[in-house]
Amino acid sequence: MGSIRNKWLKIAGIALAVLLLAYFGIQYYFAGRYYYGTYINGVDVSFKTLAESEALLKSKVENYVLEIKGRDVANETITAADSGLELKSENKLQTLKDEQNATSWLLSLFSSQHHSLDNVVVYDEAKLHKRIAELGYLDPGNVTDPKSAYIAFEGGAFKIFPEVTGNKLNEDKLKEALREAIIKEESSLDLDEKGLYEVPGYTSESPEVKAALELAGKYASTSISYEGSGGDITADTAVVSQWVTIDENFNVSIDDAKVTQFVDELAVKYNTYKTPRSFKTSLGTTVTISRGDYGWRINSQAEKDAILKAVTDGQKIVREPEYLQKAASHGAADYGSTYLEISLSAQHAWFYKNGVLIAHGDVVTGDVENGTTTPTGIYRLKYKDKDATLRGEDYESDVSYWMPFNGDVGFHDASWRSKFGGDIYLTNGSHGCVNAPFSLAQAVFNNISAGNAVIVYR
Repeated sequence: MGSIRNKWLKIAGIALAVLLLAYFGIQYYFAGRYYYGTYINGVDVSFKTLAESEALLKSKVENYVLEIKGRDVANETITAADSGLELKSENKLQTLKDEQNATSWLLSLFSSQHHSLDNVVVYDEAKLHKRIAELGYLDPGNVTDPKSAYIAFEGGAFKIFPEVTGNKLNEDKLKEALREAIIKEESSLDLDEKGLYEVPGYTSESPEVKAALELAGKYASTSISYEGSGGDITADTAVVSQWVTIDENFNVSIDDAKVTQFVDELAVKYNTYKTPRSFKTSLGTTVTISRGDYGWRINSQAEKDAILKAVTDGQKIVREPEYLQKAASHGAADYGSTYLEISLSAQHAWFYKNGVLIAHGDVVTGDVENGTTTPTGIYRLKYKDKDATLRGEDYESDVSYWMPFNGDVGFHDASWRSKFGGDIYLTNGSHGCVNAPFSLAQAVFNNISAGNAVIVYR
């Protein structure tokens, strides 16, 4: 029994000696090599010496190729030679090896060690920038600038026209991304994934664009119809759309100048204030009257304000303009059918009410010799007053019926005269007023109203 036991002890001792010899032998082996499963910057340096590992890393750097993927241009590459890429390990491999615990080689068999060494790969900036400048992605002939979506009026409505994505790169970001990819020795760079392309400021899905479309559409839905001028005017979608402006940030506004222009056009159409008129006299002749304060006169500011409110609210309305002054009717004969007519050459006056001749008779107008001739033109009767006293520099006269139409010039009775008509006005006329017999002045006074036309012609 003792001999058998001694035999097994001898065998166990030999086995242990072999194992220890193997263990320390492998430990000695890894004293100058990297463990199994060791990777440096992605290179497998298992069982490699420092020199062998550096050679592998250097070979990887020297054979480095970066593939660039982008829009509309074939994939391009940047090589180590293009960028002056080289390995500058500067004892960092030695430092990493020194940190390897030689007694832990057995544990390394069951796990991998991945190491990243920063700043061991360098490039030539001038070479890299030169290669970047040669990339087809930056060739102006291949580049399409991005453009924002926009809104325009077409086919009777405002519409969104989609953006142009384009393929223009942000050069500063491109250079930084390429530098980073090369330093990290990445194999490819997708320009789209990296977000290196310039993008349109606004797309057709941008909330600002959609909101602008809605507001512009509301404005353009406005319809303002003006009636009663013998030729109606309508500010419909086609007109109002031209007033709508949308700036580069999709702020929607109404062009004040264009609305002003429209109101000016309304004034041309509707205003008769201080415009020449053709008038057929009671004598059968036709005269042109070009002076006076009678006629339609649009209140431009008030009308513009009303239009702006209507457009802002998207109203559909029928209206007449805001007026500073109105006349009896629209059209050439805006004085209507109720008016006082005075002929200086005939020294006669006629008063028509609703087209019916109510009264007429001879009158005396302003003194020609003294230069106080009654002014011609078409005027608004300002008011009428009974038992008035008229005063001037050298006169004071009481009248029963006073009807001023041009400042202190008016139509009134003249009890101090016994005769009217003829050529009295040439040398013994009035101070500018129209003197009428009592009965004529009374008849006119009882039927005329403030605002009625007074037409004076030669």
